[in-house]
Amino acid sequence: MENQPHPGTQWAKIQKAGLCPEIKTFADYTAKYLRQLEDAMDESMARGILVPGPDEIAAFHQIVFDGIHPWAGQFRKSGQSVICDGTIPGADAHLIDPSLRHLKEETDSGLARAATDQDKVASIARYLGNLRRIHPFLDGNTRTAVVLLYGQMTALFGKRDRPAMASFEFKGMLRGAYEGNVTSLANCILKEEGVPVLLGQQGEVEKAAPALDSDMAAAYQDDRQRILDEQRYGKRRP
Repeated sequence: MENQPHPGTQWAKIQKAGLCPEIKTFADYTAKYLRQLEDAMDESMARGILVPGPDEIAAFHQIVFDGIHPWAGQFRKSGQSVICDGTIPGADAHLIDPSLRHLKEETDSGLARAATDQDKVASIARYLGNLRRIHPFLDGNTRTAVVLLYGQMTALFGKRDRPAMASFEFKGMLRGAYEGNVTSLANCILKEEGVPVLLGQQGEVEKAAPALDSDMAAAYQDDRQRILDEQRYGKRRP
């Protein structure tokens, strides 16, 4: 599951994202989202959505963060940028919805071509990696991906308890998936289901491209560090 944030560091970022008045401490935040995370997982397994679109993604985020963030279930808005995994800019806010719609279409197409369970799980792992790369929310992207995965596994393999998934190190595996290697995430899922794992190049997919405006994409190639500094600090550094 998502690594537990340190109260002295991640808590400041959570506060900056905006909290409901009743969430006064990190303990309040943690206790409430853990309760609601269970509710979201149950709902995800009950619905069993194989390839969630933007509306489903937002709805599950709202279940987890209702009463925690006033914007629960809402994607980032114009001017709200994020850095994913310390160095990677998330999608430009106005490109989040179209990027998610394209991701759903692409994944639906991949699953339609999939001939084996391994192929299907690799497509799901790629979907989740790309979802993280888009990073639609100011907070809770990994937890939302985990909730979606429970429903996806139900859709593929049936509804049952999957306790081992609680110990997965999702952030690192999701990063690997959007960087073009779905093996770690896909194989953890396949092992949990008792299905033979992916081998070698089976786990290699196309690296996720940054969802940035065309001028931003060019600058991302030419002057990446300056862009990251601007997104981190709110202005260009000399």
